[in-house]
Amino acid sequence: MPRNLRWASIALVLAVTATAKPAMALEHGVVTRGYFTAHGRFGNFYGAEARLLRNGPAFLGLSSFGGPVLNAPRSALGYGGVVAGVGTTIAGGMHVASRLWLGGGGGSLDGQRLIAFSYEPSVSLGFPVSEQVTGSLTFGYLQMLGIENLHGLVIGFRADM
Repeated sequence: MPRNLRWASIALVLAVTATAKPAMALEHGVVTRGYFTAHGRFGNFYGAEARLLRNGPAFLGLSSFGGPVLNAPRSALGYGGVVAGVGTTIAGGMHVASRLWLGGGGGSLDGQRLIAFSYEPSVSLGFPVSEQVTGSLTFGYLQMLGIENLHGLVIGFRADM
C-alpha cells in the first residue's frame, strides 16, 4: 500500500472512531458484488455490511464477503474487515459516499491456498427503494497485497434495511 494512502486510511479511521457516536439505529444491509480482475478472473460474491458508528457525514462499520471465482476451477475467495467513509445527501433523497475498506482476505485459487491484507477504495451512490429500504451501487478497486492476479474492479449492490 502506498505510504500516503496508508496514513490517510489510518487517520480517517481514527478520526471517525475518536469522535463518533453509536448509530441511532443499526444500519445494515445485504450485498452482492461482481468482481473482475486485470488477469481475467471474475466472481460473484455475497455478504453483509453494517455501520456501527456515525459522526455527522462520517461512518465506521464492518463488512464481510465471499463466493466463487467463477472461471477458475476449485476456487473461492472471502474477505472481511472495517469500512470507513464520508457521505452526503444530494437531490431527491439520493446520497453519495467515499469509502475505504481495510481488512484481510483469502481463499483458494486453482487449488492453491492464499491469504493477504486487503484494501478497497470505493464510491457509492445510494437511492431510496421504499420507505424502509435504501439501495446503493458501489464501484471500487480491491487490492490484495502480495497476490498479483487477484486485484481488480468491484461493482456491487447493497440493500440497507
